Amino acid sequence: MVDETTIIAPASAPGAGAVSVVRISGPRAFAVAAAMTGREAALPLPPRKLVRCTMVDAFGAAIDDAMVACFPSPHSFTGEDVVEFYLHGNPRIVSMVCSSGSALGAVPAAAGEFTRRAFMNGKMDLTQAEGVADLIAARSDGAVRAALAQLRGGIGDQARPIRDRVVRLLTLVEGAIDFSDEEDIPEAAPAVLSAEIGGLRVALARLLASWRVGHRMRDGVTVVIAGVANVGKSHLLNRLLGEERAIVAPVPGTTRDYLTGESEMAGFPVRFVDTAGLRDTDDPVEAEGVRRSRQLVGVADLVLFVLDGSRPAEPADRSAYAEVAGLPHLLLFNKDDLPADGQGVDFDGSGLKGSLRVSAKTGAGIGTLQSTMAGELFPPSDFAREEAPLTRLRHRDAVARSDEALARAGSAIPACLPMECIAADVRDAARALAELTGAIAPDEVLDTIFNSFCVGK
Repeated sequence: MVDETTIIAPASAPGAGAVSVVRISGPRAFAVAAAMTGREAALPLPPRKLVRCTMVDAFGAAIDDAMVACFPSPHSFTGEDVVEFYLHGNPRIVSMVCSSGSALGAVPAAAGEFTRRAFMNGKMDLTQAEGVADLIAARSDGAVRAALAQLRGGIGDQARPIRDRVVRLLTLVEGAIDFSDEEDIPEAAPAVLSAEIGGLRVALARLLASWRVGHRMRDGVTVVIAGVANVGKSHLLNRLLGEERAIVAPVPGTTRDYLTGESEMAGFPVRFVDTAGLRDTDDPVEAEGVRRSRQLVGVADLVLFVLDGSRPAEPADRSAYAEVAGLPHLLLFNKDDLPADGQGVDFDGSGLKGSLRVSAKTGAGIGTLQSTMAGELFPPSDFAREEAPLTRLRHRDAVARSDEALARAGSAIPACLPMECIAADVRDAARALAELTGAIAPDEVLDTIFNSFCVGK
């Protein structure tokens, strides 16, 4: 479907700066741009070459001395004729140039409309379009690397060969249905089909396993600091963030709600959460904070369970530890600047990843804690893969649905179910992978994705 409208929008961030960019795309891009530069002859200029020009408004009055570059279809970002103006970075100039373009027939672009046109014109698949948004929004070095790999087509490069194999499998199954009155078709023998389904599921499992790495690269991880009141959790949060984020006081229950702060570790975003002390209380405000803290503990990527290393463990410590014992956690004996009591040897939950002595007050042991956390959360072996990982829930769900459909097809073979049942499941598997790359893309899915983009991208 060809969009006959020509769109215009700023393509650089709002605000003052050295240079601002305005982009036009569509069938009348060159004609509108020619009028915006006061040129009698229509563009294009030599492709992808910067040329100095004078920007004018709809009445011919000069707006700015600028540079212009033309990108003829189909060799442009959107696949349409595209013109980009490089202006002095004054928001007023940008607004005047966009108004001039609109007066001359261009329509203000909607959020993400340039990238949406690039997708609709076959310049990129849907995962690459998402990579554009992720690259702009990346909050860490790791997120940048993941988004760039996705933008370069890494996810689609892995998914398309798998889908091609699924489609070939579907052809075999449907062929067996169409020629069911003929002699046996060797390629559609149960053993052959089972082997191919098994191989496809192995490939999908590898792709699905990358989600654990991919979502951490894109979204980061959550580390929850837990323990009873007055063991130094807030002081530890401040130390890890390098700022006075939480109020520190000797009074138990100072933190009544959870506090958060973000830092970077091993090139990836980490959200630290300081929770209310895990204890029973009659104070309704503190009780609500404890309830929320328990929810956060349950979904954390890693829990730092803090004990006061200067005193013996108390029943309250052991009761609180029982709530995290089965979750991935590090055991921290805080207040290492005070004489150690030597307690804690019997804290050995199934999720324990190690124990360390630290002092949130002096910083002793914090470096070791940070390197230990990085090793647990971002092991080099996991993040050394060359292929682009799945980074969004949409990706994971699509691959999981494909795998589930193939699992049903594989189970149908020994159960001697009709070939039509197997074909339906294989068809579902192919469809799920097509939805991943956008080969099949319902409008509501596209709207959700592209509406999250900024205008001009």
